[in-house]
Amino acid sequence: MNDNIDWRNIRTINHTQQDGFEELVCQIARKEKRNNYKRFVQLGLKDGGLECYWELTDDTIIGWQAKYFTDSFTGTQWGQIRRSVKNASETYSERLTTMIIAIPYKTSQDMQEKADEKIQEWKDEFENCPEIKFWWEGDLNNFLSKESYSGFRKFWFNKLEFTDEWFNEKTKTSINNLGDRYNHKINIDTNSKIYFDSIYRNDEFKKYIYENTEPLIIDFRTQYDNIIKLLDKPDLKNELKTGLENVNEITDILLSFKFKKDFKIEFDDITPFNFEKIFDLVIEIEKTIIYIKSIIHNDSNYKKIINELNGILSTVNEFKEFISNNKILNITNNPTILFYGEAGIGKSFLFGTIAENGIKNNQNTLLLLGEQFESKRDPENTILDLLGIKGYNFDEFLDALESKAYINNSRIIILIDAINEGSGVGFWNKYFNGFINKVSEKHMLSFVFSVRDTFLNKNYENELNKLQIKSLENSLTTIELTGFKDDYDARIEYFKKYEIKFPNNYMLSPELNNPLFLNIFCETIKNLQLEDDLDNIEGFSKIIELYIYSINQKLSEKFSYHPHINLVGIVLNRLIEFEFENGYISIKTANDLVMDCLSDYSFKHEFLNELIKEKIIKESIFLDKIHLSITFQRFEDYVSTKYLLENTDFDTFIKNLNDSVESESNINLLEMLSIYLPENYNIELYNLLNEDLKSKFDVMNSFIQSLKWRKYSINEKVFDYINNYILKNHCASQTFLETLISLSPIENHLFNSYRTHKMLKRLTLSERDGFWTIFLHNQNYEKSEVNNLLNFAFIDNHEYYSDESLKLASIMITWFLSTTNNKLRDKATYALINLLKNKLDILKDLLQLFEDVDDSYILERLYAASYGCVLNSRDYENLGSLSNYIYEAIFNQEIVYPHILIRDYARAIIEFSLSKNCEFNDEITSVKEKITPPHSSEFPKIPSDEEIEKYKTENNAVKKIFNSMRVEYGKDGESVMYGYFGRYTFQSSFRMWEKVLRENNIYYWDLMNIALDKIFKLNYNEEIHGSFDEYDVGLYERKEFTERIGKKYQWMALYELLAQVSDKFPIIHDDYISNEKNIPYRGPWQDTIRNIDPTIICIKNLPKINLDFEEKYLQNNFLNDDWIENIQDLPNFGNIIESNIEIGETILNGLILEGYLTWIKHPDFAQDKYPKKEIWCQIRSYIAKSNDFNNIVPILKHKNFYGRYMPESHENHELFNKEFYQSIAFDYFYDNGWNEKRELTLNNKKYDISVTTSKYSGSERSGLVNKDYMKINKTIFEELNLKYGEENSFIYDNCNNLVGFDISEWDDVHNAAFIFDKEKLLKYLKENNLKMFFTILGEKMIIGRGGIGTITQTFSGVYYFIDDDIKGNTVFYTKCYFEELETSVPSIVKEIEINMNNTFKKKLYIDDNNKIVYLFIETKTKEFSAKKEFITTENIKDCEWNIWSLDKNKIGDKYLRFISEQIGEINDSYLIYCKINEKYYNIIVASTFEERNSNGSKLYQQFIKPLLLNMEIKFKSNYYFGNNVKHQSCMLFVPKDIEDEKISY
Repeated sequence: MNDNIDWRNIRTINHTQQDGFEELVCQIARKEKRNNYKRFVQLGLKDGGLECYWELTDDTIIGWQAKYFTDSFTGTQWGQIRRSVKNASETYSERLTTMIIAIPYKTSQDMQEKADEKIQEWKDEFENCPEIKFWWEGDLNNFLSKESYSGFRKFWFNKLEFTDEWFNEKTKTSINNLGDRYNHKINIDTNSKIYFDSIYRNDEFKKYIYENTEPLIIDFRTQYDNIIKLLDKPDLKNELKTGLENVNEITDILLSFKFKKDFKIEFDDITPFNFEKIFDLVIEIEKTIIYIKSIIHNDSNYKKIINELNGILSTVNEFKEFISNNKILNITNNPTILFYGEAGIGKSFLFGTIAENGIKNNQNTLLLLGEQFESKRDPENTILDLLGIKGYNFDEFLDALESKAYINNSRIIILIDAINEGSGVGFWNKYFNGFINKVSEKHMLSFVFSVRDTFLNKNYENELNKLQIKSLENSLTTIELTGFKDDYDARIEYFKKYEIKFPNNYMLSPELNNPLFLNIFCETIKNLQLEDDLDNIEGFSKIIELYIYSINQKLSEKFSYHPHINLVGIVLNRLIEFEFENGYISIKTANDLVMDCLSDYSFKHEFLNELIKEKIIKESIFLDKIHLSITFQRFEDYVSTKYLLENTDFDTFIKNLNDSVESESNINLLEMLSIYLPENYNIELYNLLNEDLKSKFDVMNSFIQSLKWRKYSINEKVFDYINNYILKNHCASQTFLETLISLSPIENHLFNSYRTHKMLKRLTLSERDGFWTIFLHNQNYEKSEVNNLLNFAFIDNHEYYSDESLKLASIMITWFLSTTNNKLRDKATYALINLLKNKLDILKDLLQLFEDVDDSYILERLYAASYGCVLNSRDYENLGSLSNYIYEAIFNQEIVYPHILIRDYARAIIEFSLSKNCEFNDEITSVKEKITPPHSSEFPKIPSDEEIEKYKTENNAVKKIFNSMRVEYGKDGESVMYGYFGRYTFQSSFRMWEKVLRENNIYYWDLMNIALDKIFKLNYNEEIHGSFDEYDVGLYERKEFTERIGKKYQWMALYELLAQVSDKFPIIHDDYISNEKNIPYRGPWQDTIRNIDPTIICIKNLPKINLDFEEKYLQNNFLNDDWIENIQDLPNFGNIIESNIEIGETILNGLILEGYLTWIKHPDFAQDKYPKKEIWCQIRSYIAKSNDFNNIVPILKHKNFYGRYMPESHENHELFNKEFYQSIAFDYFYDNGWNEKRELTLNNKKYDISVTTSKYSGSERSGLVNKDYMKINKTIFEELNLKYGEENSFIYDNCNNLVGFDISEWDDVHNAAFIFDKEKLLKYLKENNLKMFFTILGEKMIIGRGGIGTITQTFSGVYYFIDDDIKGNTVFYTKCYFEELETSVPSIVKEIEINMNNTFKKKLYIDDNNKIVYLFIETKTKEFSAKKEFITTENIKDCEWNIWSLDKNKIGDKYLRFISEQIGEINDSYLIYCKINEKYYNIIVASTFEERNSNGSKLYQQFIKPLLLNMEIKFKSNYYFGNNVKHQSCMLFVPKDIEDEKISY
């Protein structure tokens, strides 16, 4: 050993050498692993006498204790050791077989003898004392002297300093060296982050494991339990129990993660997780289930068992899919990774991001660049040199680094970027296998590499100078990076960074998947100052030429040549020329060619290297040699095509072209020719081909794809080719339609939305649905062109886009509304709202474009979107013009458009405009009259059954229409086989008119016939639509979002007929909203006819909210044995009602006006959640006049609110979200009693109060937006002059300050509460002589499975403000029942039922905590006479209760003794009685409190008063519900010597 070990110079941890020594001992113990050592555990502060231990294969343990005694060893030190031995013996008992005590003290013979004496003492003193060994200084030095401890030794004794500052300095330097490859200002989430989460085994990774396995474990257990209950065969039950044991073993393995619901757990061990064992156990489960399925046929529960067995097999498959070949899981055990991808795909960006995050998160990380590795030195020494580590070898460096990682409790990541650069893969191939094998042994270190894909031998073929990784399959995980493919937000981020309008014409370009090309494109635009001229950069040729020009300009500045001399273009042409003739260009040849081209320039030696640096040329390996090529395939295709056409005879070119198409070779060149020929020669590729080649898919597809890249001014002659070839080929036509969608927003493009609009509008409804609607059915997948356009519409800000491009996008999206896929239709509706909510002028243009479309399905949602735009708009400037158009188009007509929803949306828009004082071309009175129902329309003739029969065919799609439309009753009133739509949708929609229809001899059957007639007059065509309805949709209609085309026509017919019925019969019969039965029809909100809420906004990016409700109750509270009875651990509801809420940059001092909060005990991982402990509470608030407040609150303090005693806010399912306060529909409900005013009766006195909130309940069908929101009441909204914001529940004052919102607007918030600005509300109350109070109602619950064995404890409370301070308290209540009486007492009581053979009934409740007895007695003739002094009378709900002090001498010695045995000697006691229904109810309330005999006593005020105030008189029921708390019911047989006669009357 060359290093002297000075134990006084050991590395400190947490600024102490004691902690440093403890860590060192643990690391030595870890390193000294033996064959029978199974698991290493390092302990924390409460160590139970040990710092760490090894668990052996026989489950015994060997433990270590570290004592940093270096200078003296007295009785004090021996006492410390004794305490550790004692603690370890008691904590680990017989499991601890050996305890090793490490002390860096130089021992002697005397010291060893002393130690032996102490060991013997401790063995005699402590039961289960383990074998004790000492590691003295010499023993420790012997470990450290080993060669394998060399780096470890140098680290611990400060020869190698690895401070956090050292790591950060090295990493920052490398990040800076990345240059343009990493731009930390661009904030892009990478989907590769999870791999690094796996390396760190951090919270996110544990969450990933948890969320993917726990549901499967629970499914397994549930399914096994169900089958075992169903099975008749004991032998098979045993087989299943074995399978259940396998599930438990899987759970135990997963529990090695030590999951907790908050995912906050120390990284205390790096032992590999045994995923292979999990997989084997899952396979065993699968085999058992398959065997049982094969022999179960005769079981009585066969079908049910098979279903459960199939369920297990399904769970097995999910488990296998998760475990098998899961690179994320593999990395956590083998954290050595190789990322690969094409040039510029984002490898360096990823590594820069991880390195910078390491600095931010204090996770030690190192970043090295491949270009820094030279062939003169091997990778190991190069790494040491780059990090400035001198005089130590690589193994020592790794040992020291791993020691640092153990101290950190976190792996250290070493990133080596682009190993194809520098000395390249040829250099790495010499060392890679050995290097990987060496670093893979260090489980606390993670080496992560990146390489360009062209330098990686992925297929393990004989490509020797590509990176060889075949032998590293078990120790190296390879991951391909795909850049921004399908990542729309990442592309947006780049354009935002460069402040460039997002170019619609390149929106879907595959080149934009590549971060490097995206960066180059943006820089080209920026450098040439073309940000405002993007729309004039038409065609791919222009882009490439600009790209070349910008690179040339950049190099001209560097090398000082004139920028108009295009040296870059000259060199590229020369390289392409050589490549055409020779196939590939070696690096030497390329250099020679460049030197030749630039022979007159002094910088010719540097030019090639600069082209490579600029990423215009890339290096690759081919036939064991490095060769050069243009970086991007499409760029190379362009340059090659240009060269080919400029250097080939045209006739020869055409012949070669036809041969190439015939042989299907070089598809890339075919696509580029489709772009280049029209742009530069004004001729289409297909015009150069033989007739038989024009219909080849590759030719048609190359034409279609070229449309995305070409100049917009395409010759209209292409329509002949499209009509005669493309649209006659199914695949080509589908691709063409997808391309039309991608081209739709491009201004001036021949194939933008105007062209599509003209094409689709020209078709009839029937033709269009058979073509376009069926096409849309297959487009509702995540990465479709349809969803790309919708996602564009949903971005937060469209300020970079012209109004024309937004209009074009809107036209295409409007055509999506014809779809029968409800989810897509809803998404398109909301997309239009998001796109046009502040562009009402464009919206008007859109309505005009579609005003005569023959598809009311489209118009319905277009008008819905219009209403959504108006209520969410800030564009009031164009509101009047829009409203005037709608008025003229819909209402100022001889026949008003017969569609009940279109009319509704149109009228609502106009009503809103009127409220904003918009001007109309017509008189306002006339406008109001014409928009108000009823309207003019023609009621259709009722077809006969015979006429309808003519529509019937044997086609199944037609049959589906008839079956679906069938109503519940025939004309004769007899019940018939009905269809689901016919009864529950069609028939119920006419519920309000049922009475008047019958009076006019019109029946549901007649309406059904009208609708069927309409469906087929809309030209439903079984030839066009039948196959789609029967097969594509029909088989899955109830399960999926998509409906039949026939169903679409059913909806259209329904909404038209509803409008016609409402016009003919304007009076409806309503018993739901209004107190009057016969009222005018006003709108579809009078019943549940509306099908989407367009006023909801799909909010993506709400500001972050900081809610601490969950933290107001600690999980540890649930562990208390008396949890259900403990009121002291309830949250402080005053602090919950009032709290500071952080929302983004805003802090709101808010009040919860209404809330529903829960706290749940989180079950352990994969464990049954039952019995489940839970607390729920309901917060409500009320406003009263100040004088009334002073009477109300003292009474409510004693009330149990269980049973929904207090008034509640109305919940409205018919209104739209932002119709509250500002619509005719809201006024209708408000005026009919659905308002905030309530009447509260207390002690026979009535008080007028107001609830502070109302509730909106979402009416959206597809689940795309399905939220309920609480609202402030109308009075407060209007008095404080509030307004909606852009969000769904946020309300603001006139200064745009946030004053209220519902927390459920955030998707990740699991509670619900409406929060309002405290200062504003209290100021309003004070100014109006009002006060408010809050009620709390909740329960503690221990919930059994299926509710069986559930125990609950109710609590209630009242809170209120005194000045600015909130006061109040919460009380436990118990329900007490006796005959017709039902009341609550403010404590936990147990019921004792007394069964005696006597003449009157009794029931006894005992409050053990407060020592109170409640004895209920019923007498038939007169009141119970054991009364002493009259106290008072209380009138409760028309019942007079007389309260007397109790004369204990009159209730009998035996009774008195019995009560005293329950609570002790009784003192303050009262008799309460009342005559009800010719019977006397007597209640004795006896206590051990100091005798007062007064209504001011503690017993009276705190217990008797609540008992009376909560008293209810109920009709007696034979069914007894019992007490709803911990119920200790027992049958008490009173001894015979207790005689009833001793009780006086």
